[in-house]
Amino acid sequence: MSSRVDLNGIRARAVKELDYALSLYNRAVKEKIDFKLIRYLGAMAAVDIHATWERFTEDRLIAALHYDPTTFFRANEIRGIKRLPVGLATILVRERSIYFDFRSTDALIDKADRLLGKSANPFRKIPADDRGYLETLFKVRNCIGHRSKLAYSNYKSLIRKIYGIRSAPEPEEFLSAIDRRVNSPARNQSRLHGLIVVTRRTILHI
Repeated sequence: MSSRVDLNGIRARAVKELDYALSLYNRAVKEKIDFKLIRYLGAMAAVDIHATWERFTEDRLIAALHYDPTTFFRANEIRGIKRLPVGLATILVRERSIYFDFRSTDALIDKADRLLGKSANPFRKIPADDRGYLETLFKVRNCIGHRSKLAYSNYKSLIRKIYGIRSAPEPEEFLSAIDRRVNSPARNQSRLHGLIVVTRRTILHI
């Protein structure tokens, strides 16, 4: 008999990872260590937070396909079973690769649409504004990790769109700066805090 996916456990683990990353950053800020080191730690926290988000999205998509494979069964004319085994769901989600990969929030939603159908796709529950912040986290992570011209260009373009910043600072400065916008997800806290708030509530919501 196929094992079942513990969706609540998946959420709890992801939230715990986010809270831990934030606690380390907050400790550094509280102890008032060198500001360059704080910025570096903020950047590493953003990379870690995005890794948590990636792991969660894979687990969440596997769980959705495991529990509701209706679209997959219909497309492949499979009858007589109600659930897709976790192992097979994992292979389908990874598309025969050794790891799960998506290049944008829209790409993630499109991938889930193909496997689940739009009505059963949990990622479609994410509000448009929050999708923008999750995309920002992705672009910031890429910029920190690659430092390529394309990564910088994508990062600068997106923070202009989402935050209204026309002269883009380095990602480390961007993350540590206080977000005072009225519509900020974590007003009067660092932009890193805001990205964590959005990631956390998305994980708990979907």
